[in-house]
Amino acid sequence: EYDDSNAVISVKSFNQSSAPAIVNEQVEFNIPACVAHAVSNDDEDTDSENGNIRTVALGICNNSLVSDLEKETLPSSLTRASSDDFMYKANRRRRRSSRPCNYAGPTPRRADGTALKSCFRGSISSSDLSHAEAPKRRVSFGEIKVRQYERAVGDHPCVSSGAPITMGWKFNQYRAIDLDTYETSRGTTRPAEQLRIPACERVRMLVHQANIPIRDVKDAELKAMKDREELRKTMDPKSPRAQKFEEISDSARRRLKRIASLTNYKREEKRLWKNAHEVEIKKIHERGLCRDEELAVVSCPRWQRQLRNMDSFISARRVVNQFWPKAAYLLKNK
Repeated sequence: EYDDSNAVISVKSFNQSSAPAIVNEQVEFNIPACVAHAVSNDDEDTDSENGNIRTVALGICNNSLVSDLEKETLPSSLTRASSDDFMYKANRRRRRSSRPCNYAGPTPRRADGTALKSCFRGSISSSDLSHAEAPKRRVSFGEIKVRQYERAVGDHPCVSSGAPITMGWKFNQYRAIDLDTYETSRGTTRPAEQLRIPACERVRMLVHQANIPIRDVKDAELKAMKDREELRKTMDPKSPRAQKFEEISDSARRRLKRIASLTNYKREEKRLWKNAHEVEIKKIHERGLCRDEELAVVSCPRWQRQLRNMDSFISARRVVNQFWPKAAYLLKNK
C-alpha cells in the first residue's frame, strides 16, 4: 500500500539472532510522484555489498528519477551486514534453480515426438515394470526311486543296551514308481515310539537277516559300552589336577602293557613290515601279475629290499614273457 507523497517499500532481510526466520520490514522513502519496487539483495542481478537495490518503476518514471533513487543512501535497516553472509549464500543457493540437482537436460525424443527410452536398467519406469510379465517357474515331481540297503553292525555309542545297527553299502534298486501311485499306496507314518528297536530285536535282525556272526555282534556291543563310558567321563567336569593324574595313569598303563608283552619299537616295526609284505604278495597272487618263481624270489630273506624293487622286477619279467616265445621260435628255425 502506498500514497502519492510517501512510498512504502517492503524489503525482506535476515536477522542473524533469529536465523533462519525472515523479518518483514517496512521503510519509508520520500519519492515524489513515483512508486518504486525494491528487491532484496539475494537477487541474482545484484552483486553489490553495500546494500544497493534494483528499482523498477511501476508508473511513468524518467531515467533521471531512477538514477537519483539509486544514488540515495539506504537506511541501516536495508544494509546487509557482513555477518549475514552465511544465511545469504545458503538461501541464494536454495532459490537459484527450481530443477533437481541431477537434472541432465531435456528428454531426447524421436522425429515423431515420442520420448526415447534409456538402455540403463535403473531408468525403467514403474509403468514399464507393471506391464512387464514375470517369468513363469514350475516345479514338478515325476517318479520316485526306492533303494533297500542292507543292515550292518554300527559303531554309534548312544544306545541304551545291545549292539548298534546301521545301513551297509549294498542295496537293491527297485523300479521307479509314479508319485501319485506312491502317495495313494503308502501307509501312514509310524510314530517315534514304534521306530525304536529293542536290543533283542536288533540282535535278531543282525544275526538272522543280515547273516552277521554272533561274535561280531558281541564285540560291537562291548565296544559301544566302552565308548559310552568314555563319553560319560568326558562329560563330567574335572579339575586340572584330576586331568593331569588321569594322563599320568594312562601313560603308566601303556608302558606296563608294553613291558608285559615284551615288545619294543624295532620288533614292532619289523612286524608291521612283515604284515605289509604278506598283504602285497597276496595282491600280486590275486591279480596274476607274476608266477610262482617270482613269488619265491620276492619272499626271499631279503624281502625288504625286494619289496622296494618289486615294481621294476615285475615290469621286466612281463616284457621277457611277452617277447621270449618269438625269440625262441627264431632261434629254433635258424
